[in-house]
Amino acid sequence: MSMMKFSVWHSPRRLAAIFILSCGIAQAATSAEKPNEPVNTGSPRRCADAQSQLALNFCFAELANKAEKREANEHLKLKDELSRKSTPDMVKAFELAETKWRDYRDAECSAAESLYAGGSIAPMVNSDCRIRLADQRTLELQRAFASEEDEGRSSK
Repeated sequence: MSMMKFSVWHSPRRLAAIFILSCGIAQAATSAEKPNEPVNTGSPRRCADAQSQLALNFCFAELANKAEKREANEHLKLKDELSRKSTPDMVKAFELAETKWRDYRDAECSAAESLYAGGSIAPMVNSDCRIRLADQRTLELQRAFASEEDEGRSSK
């Protein structure tokens, strides 16, 4: 029976998840200070003090909420800018794109989590996915906003 626990703990899926999360954390640590990178990409390393999987799950969930709030704030900033400078159709298209992106994020992270359904790591995998995608989206919106500002300056 102890052999079964050993083999389950070292299953390919679990090892792959640990590897992926480790790579994400390592990448985050090296890219956190680069310009034009999301501000808190390295956030998961803040969970290093967690003493249990439950604590990791809560920590990652909190970080995912913060990442999604940053993305939402960036989205609102760009939407306000578009509302002032663009047509209502363009604002509507921007809103539709955001809705579709959120649908993609939810589906992608649910799929990642489903690989570990019933396992204690599943919520952390979902949260890690949400952090990664929200940080990527925030960066995309920041770049779009910067492009919008550059166009405004060049037309003056």
